[in-house]
Amino acid sequence: MPKWELKSMMGYSYIYLTAILVSLLLGNEGSPVVFTAQPTFVMYGFPQILSLGCSLDYSQMDEDEEIQSIFITRGPTKQKQTETVAFITLFEPATAKADLGAMNVTGHLNYYDTEGEGYLDVEWQEPGEKQASVYECKIKTTRGMKKATESINYIVPDNKQLLDKLSALEKSTLNKFETIEKSTLQKIDEVKISVNKELVDKISTSEKATFQKIDVVEKNVKKELGDKIYNSEMATFQRIETAEMNVKKALIDKMSVSEKATLQKVDTVEKIVNLRIPAIENNLAAVQARHMETGDAVGFKNEFDQISGHVRRLTKIVPFRVSYKTAPTVYAAISKLDVGNGSNLRIRFYIVNITTSSFTLEIDTWADTVMHEVQINWLSYDSK
Repeated sequence: MPKWELKSMMGYSYIYLTAILVSLLLGNEGSPVVFTAQPTFVMYGFPQILSLGCSLDYSQMDEDEEIQSIFITRGPTKQKQTETVAFITLFEPATAKADLGAMNVTGHLNYYDTEGEGYLDVEWQEPGEKQASVYECKIKTTRGMKKATESINYIVPDNKQLLDKLSALEKSTLNKFETIEKSTLQKIDEVKISVNKELVDKISTSEKATFQKIDVVEKNVKKELGDKIYNSEMATFQRIETAEMNVKKALIDKMSVSEKATLQKVDTVEKIVNLRIPAIENNLAAVQARHMETGDAVGFKNEFDQISGHVRRLTKIVPFRVSYKTAPTVYAAISKLDVGNGSNLRIRFYIVNITTSSFTLEIDTWADTVMHEVQINWLSYDSK
């Protein structure tokens, strides 16, 4: 029999305590409690969703066995003793006891319509270092107490300082862009107000002078007409109207020149803004975070096929949630392992066929290895 060794392809320097998780899972072998975590770690600086689910393997329950309560606890840690995260009982609904406002809790426990079965799930939208701990699921049934544990690790990338600097630079660039944009818009508004005020003042002054001239002419005409006939009066009024029209036309010509000057000023300001926008967009693009994704690939006993000799293989195509522009870099590690005969444990895996939209996992094990479940945690990121 060839000697194989347990391998993990870990190409990044993280505080990743996989051995602790494996030992915990092996310690719960045969337990009827089904306690799962997705994913099994919290990474600094990257948004993700953390969920825990607790229930019983109903195939291992007695026919008249009923669940009375489910509790999920956390700790102990250096700062706190063991604390209750969430619970559900026959008389109380699914309730959060910790991380209030930051965690969603769902569950169901009613033996009248589920034949004594039940579950309790918790989910964090933005988990952090506080959520990285050892969790325990306690299920009380009419046959006694049943327990299982899961460990959530906290991962700090080596480039933490770089991420902090990029985040600060991005905020600084956005602030500068907003300042320039506000200043430019303010200047445009000031130019418009100034030009409009100038036009209004000119129009107002011209109109006043025009009406004054008309009044003077009208008074003089009335004085000169005296007892002249109606036709002479009409002729005079026609001359007045003609003079008024000429004045209005002159005003309109002046307004047209002013409006053209205003539009030219506005166009000049807009051109300056448009010239600055590409440089600002380039600065923003330079500090944008890389495309990165994480996930888990799970394999079960009945999925392994015998390919040659004593080797059994499971092949899985793992798609990315969003396609990369070029083939990314992919790292992976075994995060969960459930076997029935530790003395005959043989397992190894390969990452092949990496494309912009997916990659392929090939997991090999020995013919006499009783492999109940294996979980591969993977990380992909843009290589450029």
